[in-house]
Amino acid sequence: MRSPVPGTLDRWLAVDGASVSTGQVVARIFPSPEMAWEALRALYLIGPAEDLSAVERYARGVEGMPEGVRQQAVYAARAIRARSASGP
Repeated sequence: MRSPVPGTLDRWLAVDGASVSTGQVVARIFPSPEMAWEALRALYLIGPAEDLSAVERYARGVEGMPEGVRQQAVYAARAIRARSASGP
């Protein structure tokens, strides 16, 4: 099995040796700091209110992520809130 993005395996969700089907979630992978930072940059620019809870998790700090990722999440959360307050 391959992942198209860099990251760290958190845990397997499928039982070892079990049959799986296409599209089934089999593992939880944490993004690399670089991927998290880039995603937060995008969310800063276009993130909708629905993504705010995920962004706020990173703004509180995630183990293994550098301070720059946390700070980018703070900026992204502020931008999302500002867009949400101004309406569509």
